Amino acid sequence: MSETGTSKYKYFTGNLALFTISNFVSKILVFLLVPFYTNVLTTADYGIADVMQTTLLLLVPALTVNMGEAALRFGIDRSERRAKILRIGVKYVLRASIIVAAVCVLSCAFVKPDVRWYLFLFIFLFLTNSMYEFLILFFQGCEKVKIVVCGSVADTEDGKACEAEADFEKELVAYGVPMIAYSTGSWINNAADRYLVSFIKGVAVNGVYGVAYKIPAILTVFQRIFAQAWQMSATKSYEDDNSSEFFSTMYMVYNTFMVTGCSFLILTVRLLAFLMFKKDFYGAWQYVPPLLISVVFGALTGFLGSICLAFKDSKAMGFATGLGAAVNIILNIILIPRYSAMGAAIATGISYFLMYFIAYIKVSKYVKLEIKLLRDHLSYILLVFEAFIMITGSSLKMSTAMEYISSGVIFLMIVLMNIKEINSVMRKLFTAMLKKKN
Repeated sequence: MSETGTSKYKYFTGNLALFTISNFVSKILVFLLVPFYTNVLTTADYGIADVMQTTLLLLVPALTVNMGEAALRFGIDRSERRAKILRIGVKYVLRASIIVAAVCVLSCAFVKPDVRWYLFLFIFLFLTNSMYEFLILFFQGCEKVKIVVCGSVADTEDGKACEAEADFEKELVAYGVPMIAYSTGSWINNAADRYLVSFIKGVAVNGVYGVAYKIPAILTVFQRIFAQAWQMSATKSYEDDNSSEFFSTMYMVYNTFMVTGCSFLILTVRLLAFLMFKKDFYGAWQYVPPLLISVVFGALTGFLGSICLAFKDSKAMGFATGLGAAVNIILNIILIPRYSAMGAAIATGISYFLMYFIAYIKVSKYVKLEIKLLRDHLSYILLVFEAFIMITGSSLKMSTAMEYISSGVIFLMIVLMNIKEINSVMRKLFTAMLKKKN
């Protein structure tokens, strides 16, 4: 491995370790609180809370014009302008919070008294969530630069500097606005099914369906850690001569980890549900396998999207997520009335696969990924087959033992199919970490 190639892996593994530490405590706490939530709340209560949270996922990026993503992208490229990025971003976050507060206060005149406290709670949630998301992405863009850099925000500037800042603000907004289609499409694929399940089947059914997402969230935690480190690496490496080799290796790492992790969680889904879901929530386990598969394709879409965004092509990902969102809504409307929440889970999985497929095509015009597509797609087929066995095994008159044996065999097949790549990747990352220590 060349010195340049080694430095890329060192940069990635260093960031990966830091993001693992920063994410692990908070995410594991959320995971451990699930049994408490499902024991204390009714399915209807959880359904309402889930709808509020999914609404935030839509409004935060849309109303802040994706300033967090812009801060990440330009913070790496324009290190000398990080103070301006912080100032501009905070302005957009506060502006969005004022809009939300105004709408919620005005809405109090049209809702029942017992609903009004939800509106005031939502104002607080929006402000804290939007500010948190922006600052997290801002500091990623600063590449772990000390918070002291923010002190330059208070510097006095002359008219010429203010004019330059205005131009720079337009550049940030021009980057963030096309991403609204991307973030909105992503939100529809993540959240529209909750609204449709609530509308068609009721908030109690959505409460059960919403809690089913907590097991895929285990995989999402590791996906988010990887994605945070990868976003920075993609932005720094996209113009390098050997970027194709680096991107291909990282894609292989990501795909292998997500697929094997998904297969293992499908195999153990009932045990996890028994430990996490109490009372009426236990039945949510059956919705988990297709949602886990959707996480895999969502993760791969995000990986490919980072490459497009590194080349400042936010429109390509807007198209991919927009088309996936449209298909998701159509399938939800068709499947939920007949198959209830299971129809929503299946629709989500299909739409994410479509997004992944389109994103792969879009990325091909920038980078040629040297990967084994046949092997990868065979793994995806095996995941679907494993999910089908776990969900329908009893109705097919399979014994519980046979269900677990069949799923276990599929898990081992997936591991063996990827074992060569796993060993190769582990050697590269281990070598990079050793050189980092030295």
